[in-house]
Amino acid sequence: MVKGKSLLTGEPLTENDLVIKRRFEGYEQTFDLYRCPKSGLVQTLPMPDMQELQSKEYHDGYMAYQDIDLKKTMISANRQLRRIERHLDKNGSKRILDVGCSTGWFLKTAQEHGYEVAGIELSPYAAKKANELLSGGVLAGTLRESEYLPESFDIVHSNQVIEHVPDPVAFVKNQAKCLKKGGLLVIGTPNMDSLAWKRLRDNWTSLQKPDHIVMFSPTSLFYLLEREFFDVLGIHFTGMPPFGGRPKSHVDQNVNRVNSSPTRKINNLGKLKHWVLGQPAISNLAAVVIDRFKLGDTMYVIARKR
Repeated sequence: MVKGKSLLTGEPLTENDLVIKRRFEGYEQTFDLYRCPKSGLVQTLPMPDMQELQSKEYHDGYMAYQDIDLKKTMISANRQLRRIERHLDKNGSKRILDVGCSTGWFLKTAQEHGYEVAGIELSPYAAKKANELLSGGVLAGTLRESEYLPESFDIVHSNQVIEHVPDPVAFVKNQAKCLKKGGLLVIGTPNMDSLAWKRLRDNWTSLQKPDHIVMFSPTSLFYLLEREFFDVLGIHFTGMPPFGGRPKSHVDQNVNRVNSSPTRKINNLGKLKHWVLGQPAISNLAAVVIDRFKLGDTMYVIARKR
C-alpha cells in the first residue's frame, strides 16, 4: 500500500519502506518514518501540520537552551568557522547568512572574526534576542518570505534546521538563490547513518522530537546537494558518541517517566558531559576524535555552488 511520495525523487513509498513508528504525547497523529530506496532520505508520513508543530515547539522556553549552553556553543562556532575558512578566498569578501540563527551566537562569533553577518529566524522571540545581541541584521520569518538580493552572500549556513523543513528541496533552492557563484553552503543536521541511530533507535534524542520530520544521511544529503548544482567539499561529524540516550517518552503515554531513576541518571550524565565539553582543551580533543572516527550523531556538510 502506497503511503506517500519521496520528497527527493517523487517515487512512491510503501509499507516496505517503513523505518520506525513514532507516537508523541499530546498529538493525535503518528510520526512514522519511511526511507526512500533511491535517495536514502528518511521522512515523516503523513506529513504533519507544520503550524501546529511550530506553535508547540517554538515557544519562549524552548529557546532558553542557547543561553544555558553558551560556552559550548561559542567553542563549537569557532571550530565551525575554522572549517569554513579553509574553503574561502582569503582576499575575498566574507558575508554570511545564518538561516535559523536562533538567538544569534553563531553570528556573534562570526562577527568577531570579521564577517559581515545577517540572519533569519522563525521564532520572533529568538529573532528579537539575536537583534539585541548583534545590533540588528536578523529578520523574523522564513527565507522564502525574505527579500534578500540574489547572489548576495558568500556563505549560507544553517544548523539543525533542514530536519524541520517539509520541503527540503525548496529549502536548498532558496539558499542557493542567495549565494554567489562559488559561494559556500553549510548544512548541519542529525545523521541518520550514525552509530547513535544504529545503537539507540527510538531512544536516540534526534528521534524524540516530533518536529524532526526529515532525516538525512550523508548519502541522501549529497544526493540533494549534487542535484541542486553543488559540489560537496567536505563532511565533518560532531556530537556525542552513542553511549546513552533518553527514556522512550513517546512509546507509552500512560507511564510518567519524568521522575524515574533512569531519567535522573541520564540528566546527571548530561550535566557532566556539558561541563566537560565546556572546557576548551577537552572539547577540542574530543572533537578531533569524534570527527576522525565518525562517532558523532550530527554531520556538517560544506558544498560549493557551481
